[in-house]
This record gives sequence, C-alpha cells and structure tokens, in this order.
Amino acid sequence: MAPPVPVSTNFDSLTLKKTFKALLCTFITLANGAGTLEAQDVDLQRTFGDSTLKEVIGPQTRAIYDQDGELVYVLTRSPSQGDVGAYATELQGKLIAGHIRRIVATEWRTNGKYSVEYYFDEDRLLFAYEAFEYFEESRPVVSWRNFKGLAAWERRSYYEGRTIGYAEAVSAGEVEPGADAENLLETAVRLRAILQGRIQR
Repeated sequence: MAPPVPVSTNFDSLTLKKTFKALLCTFITLANGAGTLEAQDVDLQRTFGDSTLKEVIGPQTRAIYDQDGELVYVLTRSPSQGDVGAYATELQGKLIAGHIRRIVATEWRTNGKYSVEYYFDEDRLLFAYEAFEYFEESRPVVSWRNFKGLAAWERRSYYEGRTIGYAEAVSAGEVEPGADAENLLETAVRLRAILQGRIQR
C-alpha cells in the first residue's frame, strides 16, 4: 500500500481569515435566499501610503470645518466629474478670509448619490472625502453597507502637493485608495472656480 500523501498545512493566518470570511458570506447569502452579499466587513478597509500624513492634515481640516465663514451656494447641471450620468450638482462653499476653503458637492447619478468634500489651504488642496450611496435597484452584487444600511463606498485622500500621500477606502472593491489623484484635484479646482465666480457677481 502506498504511503498516504501528506496534506499541506502551510496556511498563514491572513489566508485563513480570508477563506473563512468568504465562506461565511456565502453561507449568509444562501441562508437568506438572497443574490447579494451585504456583510459590512466585505473588503472593509484598504489603505495606501504613509498614515503619518493623516496626523498632519487632520487638525488642519478640522480647523477649517469648525471655523466660521460665509457660505456660498450654486446649483448646476454640470457634473462634478466628467460624463457620469449626473442629473445636477449642488455646491456649497465656505469662504474664509477671501478664499474658498471647503467645498461640499452632492449630485444624483443614474445609479445613486455621490458626495464629495474638498478642503483647501488657500490654493492648495489638502484633503478629499468621497461617499457614494447606491439605489437599491442598482447596487452591486457584492456590496459594503454604511451606517445607514445602504450599499455604498467611501474614500479619503490626503494630498501631498499634486499627489496623494495617504488614502483610505472602504468598499467591496469599486474604488482604490490612492487612485484618481489628478482627477480629484482638477475637479476641486474647477468647482472652486465656479463658487468664486458666484461671489464676484
């Protein structure tokens, strides 16, 4: 009789955790008779870059958020980012010492609602926070759910010049941390120009 073939036990803890997570999500799906995975820990969070940048920029964005300023509003049909099937975009800018230091943009797209906040140190972009919430009818097969219980994704990007030095993303894989640096920067500058134009009227 041939000797038994040894079974490899060379699994690291990360592999075991990923395997268990996948099996658990599959079990939840089958038990519920559903066609989607809705566990909040599906690819819960991924990071990019040096996290010490967050410690530097965080206090600056909090100070901008807390500081009093004049609010400026614009409602436009122009999408925040290229041709994304947006119906309209609502802009809110905070004017501090003659500069738009914070922008909040919200738009309804064909598959859900996209929101983004930009923070500036005068003319330099510091930080961008994005959040997307899907319509129930158009959510992905695999989705992360936010605190509202909605299928969603979120991303935080901390800038170092024109590049992203650190980023965090929570999603089921729709967005990557550290990606889209130039697109976010160009959009922030364009939206700020729209708000500045409103002030000068």
